[in-house]
Amino acid sequence: MTIENVVTFGNKNNFKTWGTNIVIKSSLAYNAKRQTRPDGTTVDGNGINVRSGNVKLVNVTFVDNEDDDIKINGGATIQLQNSIIARNLNNGGNILFNEGGTFLEANNVWYVSGKTASTAFSGSPVSFTVSPDSKFTDPGFVDWSKYNFRLGTSSLAVNYGDSNFSISQYDLDGNNRVSGDQVDSGSYEYYPAPVVINPVFTGLTAGQTVGGVIYVKPDLTVNPDVTSIAYVLDGQAVETSTVSPFQLGGTQGFDTKTLTNAAHVLSGVMITAKGQTPFSVNFSVSNTVTPPPATCTTAMCGVTAGQTVSGTIKVQPNLTLNPDIRKVAYYLNGKGSGKQYTAPFTWGGTAGYDTTKLANGNYTLSGAYTTATGDKNFSIAFTVQNGPVIADTTPPVISGVTSTGITTTGATINWTTNETSDSQVQYRVKGTTTWLNTTLNTSPVTSHSVTLAGLSAGTVYEYQVKSKDASGNLATAAKISSFTTTASTVCTTAMCGISNGQVLSGIVKIQPNLTLNPGVKKVAYYLNGTTSTKEYASPFTWGGTAGFDTRKLPNGTYTISGAYTTAAGDVPFTFTVTVKN
Repeated sequence: MTIENVVTFGNKNNFKTWGTNIVIKSSLAYNAKRQTRPDGTTVDGNGINVRSGNVKLVNVTFVDNEDDDIKINGGATIQLQNSIIARNLNNGGNILFNEGGTFLEANNVWYVSGKTASTAFSGSPVSFTVSPDSKFTDPGFVDWSKYNFRLGTSSLAVNYGDSNFSISQYDLDGNNRVSGDQVDSGSYEYYPAPVVINPVFTGLTAGQTVGGVIYVKPDLTVNPDVTSIAYVLDGQAVETSTVSPFQLGGTQGFDTKTLTNAAHVLSGVMITAKGQTPFSVNFSVSNTVTPPPATCTTAMCGVTAGQTVSGTIKVQPNLTLNPDIRKVAYYLNGKGSGKQYTAPFTWGGTAGYDTTKLANGNYTLSGAYTTATGDKNFSIAFTVQNGPVIADTTPPVISGVTSTGITTTGATINWTTNETSDSQVQYRVKGTTTWLNTTLNTSPVTSHSVTLAGLSAGTVYEYQVKSKDASGNLATAAKISSFTTTASTVCTTAMCGISNGQVLSGIVKIQPNLTLNPGVKKVAYYLNGTTSTKEYASPFTWGGTAGFDTRKLPNGTYTISGAYTTAAGDVPFTFTVTVKN
């Protein structure tokens, strides 16, 4: 029989049991009252009175029961796990009274006001010492005097239980039973008060005057858990964005030319994991069309086919011919050279384009201007002449070096450069001195990706990226980066996923080799000599089935030790590893 999520108080015995296989979970028993006999003596007043049989108590809180919080009669058995037994009373009662029964306990919090662990249990006929898996300390209730036995923010019962025990799905408040790394001890799970963060947007501020295309989206550094945003403009719903970065108008932004030159209100609701938060921003729109000089009669003004130019030039669309232009995209020799969203849509911005940044020579300025009827393309060939040609002696600037797609035999190296250049990677096994080079990829690109193949499993490799521009200027990354190939999945040792001297990063899965030792029943893991976890269920992985996240640890050297238990006894293990994230 299982009793779950029950509060009982003020009874003769809050719980009184006979029989076998009784389980009580996530329950609270407090202030049981002694009963007075006709002769003036008292009886009962127990949190639980186990007359016979066996009872398992998981995540139960016993507080201030007048006679005994836990009473075990001779021949009865109690198994107590993940529980709190606390007592402020000083009336001759006992926190534990064992008349000869069997008592097993683990991961419990014991406390008697004004007493220590060595004096708190002196009233029990059978002596008792708190187990190493339990502790004697104030449980840190929210408000003991008002019978609020939930856990406070500094309670040492938080994360003190063992989730491998047969715990409930929900605590006494109906919340999920596990909220942290481990289940809490006691009948209530600790949940901190939610923090509500008001919406913050980029691209639009209160009172701002805007024009052209604007890019309004939530600041995800302030509101990182956004799941969707419903936008409302002047009281009318315009869209609901459900894809990050949740920008108004999608990737194209929002064209304010669809609005009148006047005051407007953008409002709506931001939905996050914490709930719904409304927002409202007042702003004004001002879109002024600036016509080109009267001498321009072509679709694009400021440069003509075959013209030789110098200094700063102002190239822009003819807004007299095409007054409904919304955007112009410019390309110089096929490479993006800016997008203008605000009239007069001048190449390079309102100041124009400084051709002295270019080498003397022939160029093609192309692109498209967007109107209500679609995109219209243009292409103009011209020549730049700003005095003598200045030789390019500056190598590319390398940034954003990363390694991805790491397997047992390969990896992909990625980086960017500030100008088009070729791609090559030199690499070696860490600790060796000879570099190997990939085949040079001569394609001129700014986003580089090179694949390394034929590598050894579970090995640390060092690498440097190299890029050379069209003028022959070579750049080599200043930093030597590294990565570790995935270890072979075939495990032949007693412990898998770890070896002496291994460099660990990210989430690791360390567990016993159940092919070699199929009779493993439990594994205890220790980190630098301190208990880390105890795993009772196959495959007995350190940190649980999801593995252990080494990013919780500072980079450095650690000792991972412990023992796995078989029918023949405990088999110890010890490894020295390095954590590097």
